[in-house]
Amino acid sequence: MLAWRAVRVGFVTPLLWERFGPPWVGLIADLGADVVVPGPEEVALALEDARPSAALALAPRLAVAAAVACGPVDLIVVPELIAARDGGRGAAQDPWVADLPAMVARALPGGPGVLRVPVEPGPLVAAAAMPVLMRVNRDAGTVRRAWERRRRELETPWRRPGGSHGHGPARSAADTEGPRVALVGPPWWLTEGGVALAGAGARSLTGQHHLDPEEARAEGRRVTPDLVDPDAEVVGAARRFARQREVDVVRLVVDASSTTAPWLERRVREVAGRNVEVVAARDLADDATWARASTPASPAT
Repeated sequence: MLAWRAVRVGFVTPLLWERFGPPWVGLIADLGADVVVPGPEEVALALEDARPSAALALAPRLAVAAAVACGPVDLIVVPELIAARDGGRGAAQDPWVADLPAMVARALPGGPGVLRVPVEPGPLVAAAAMPVLMRVNRDAGTVRRAWERRRRELETPWRRPGGSHGHGPARSAADTEGPRVALVGPPWWLTEGGVALAGAGARSLTGQHHLDPEEARAEGRRVTPDLVDPDAEVVGAARRFARQREVDVVRLVVDASSTTAPWLERRVREVAGRNVEVVAARDLADDATWARASTPASPAT
């Protein structure tokens, strides 16, 4: 009789891990799967593989590298960066952002099956969860029990710890007379490590990473109602910080290799005016450094 082998499930860790990763790891582990979550050095090393070069822009290249770093797995969890209800201009025109799971699958021919999960917790997660979970474990009773244990974590909207008013703890740098900076940009760049790279030279630093994402999106959509989630978050944050006396410059972080970066820059300049400084992610650091900055050191916790 053949021995039963647990399904091995890998995770793409560099993009918005704090918003989707931990509860999905817990849920899938509860199904009896072997969970594989690559860390910063593993993702950085995987950039040397040929497969991440299928993506020109940095963010999707990191996503493919993370998938490669998982090694031989049966399934891989990839976040949907844009909700299914979204569409239209801006980031929705970039296939790597509009449908990251499909593009990762295309970059890994003959690779593991891809499980698409919403990047944002909330009431719509339940509909997405069941097809995903049944691919991990075919026993309906096990799936139902695991879901009931974890559903609150996945259905409760994620909120940025530490406040949501744009006045989170600002970093002071006594050795510089630089500007008082508010960072904005596609939210996958504004991890703790990404903020450290993008905030260099600032006398004080605040930014989008101190805002509640839903509040920032709501503000962005007061300007342009049909913005997709990532763009609404950036535009809303830029609009808010441009009005604050404590901010000298709104610093927009973009990936210059992304086809939608010029569009996003124009939208930010419309709401923030002359106080905009644009920095390209790859001018700040190389891809391997960004892999280490974007990937959580202990992604399974």
